[in-house]
Amino acid sequence: EIYSFIVSLLSLFGIYFAIIQFAVEMSSNNNTFFGINYARVIIESSYLIKFLKSKLFYILLGLLTILPVIYKVFKDYLLMILNNSLRMEVFTKIISYSWNSIALILLLIFVISLYVGFSKIWDITTTNDLHKNQKCYNEVKYIVSLFYEEYKEFEEEEYGADALAKIGRAS
Repeated sequence: EIYSFIVSLLSLFGIYFAIIQFAVEMSSNNNTFFGINYARVIIESSYLIKFLKSKLFYILLGLLTILPVIYKVFKDYLLMILNNSLRMEVFTKIISYSWNSIALILLLIFVISLYVGFSKIWDITTTNDLHKNQKCYNEVKYIVSLFYEEYKEFEEEEYGADALAKIGRAS
C-alpha cells in the first residue's frame, strides 16, 4: 500500500533528525569553546541542513503525503467534474508522475543527507581542539561584528554620522 511507503519515508527522515540531534548533543564540554558549541556550528553551516529546515523541504514532504490522499478521497468527485475518462487519465498521470518524482527526490535527499550527516559527525569527533577553538572564535568574532554594526547604525541614527568621531577626538 502507498500509505506504508509514505510512513516509512517520513520515518527515515525522523531517524535522520534523531541522528543530527545526537550529533549536537554529543558535543558536551569538550566541544564548547568561548560559549559556542562546535558541533552546532559545523552542523548548521551545512547547506543540506539548511535545506532540510527550509519551507521547500516541508512542502515536498507535505505533497508526498497529501497527493495520494487527494486522489483517493476526491476521485469520484473529480470524475464528475472532469466528466471525461481521457481527462481523468491525464489527471491521474500528472498526480502519479508528480508523486513519484517527489518520492525519488526525497529518497535522494535522504541518502545524501545521511552521507553528509555522518561525515559531519566524523569531522566533529576527529578534529583537534585547536581547530575547534579557532572555528568557535571566528563565530564569536562574527557575532561581535554584527553587534558592532548594529550599534554603529543606532549611534549614527541617534546622534549623527560623525558622533563617534567627535567622542574619539574629545578624549
